[in-house]
Amino acid sequence: MTQTAINYAKALHELNISRESMQTIKAIIEAVPAVCEVLEAPVVPKEEKRRVADRIFPEETRSFVKLLCDYDRADQLANICEAYEIEYRRIHHILKAEIYSAKPLGDEKKQEIEKFLQKQYPDMTYQLSYDIEKKLMGGTKIVAGNMEYDNSYEGRLHQLELKLTGR
Repeated sequence: MTQTAINYAKALHELNISRESMQTIKAIIEAVPAVCEVLEAPVVPKEEKRRVADRIFPEETRSFVKLLCDYDRADQLANICEAYEIEYRRIHHILKAEIYSAKPLGDEKKQEIEKFLQKQYPDMTYQLSYDIEKKLMGGTKIVAGNMEYDNSYEGRLHQLELKLTGR
């Protein structure tokens, strides 16, 4: 993600562009990659790009998309949507965490993980996702924000190896 995308995302948030509009843009460009190809193509006239923006994007974001096209920054649109979501979560104290395990977790284990996260991030609301990762063999791995808590068998063996070898 570029600093340009981060700056645009912060500006959009300050302008009170809704999260739903930004999620709609992201959904459109993921569902129809040809949209980005048209907006980024240097051979497509800017007026045609503006007509595309008028037809498919939410009303509150159309002028922004047109601005990106005018300044040849449409290639940043996906990154801007991602940066906007990160900025939104930061401002609203929402922690996105992915929990990986070798097999489905029971309710008791999920509560234990939530208590751990509450201890680590006390003032946050949690957005949790649970995924199965067979290569873990056992245990769990939590990726929260930019931190990783590896409590898998493989991770614990690696930590033990580091202690024994003194690295």
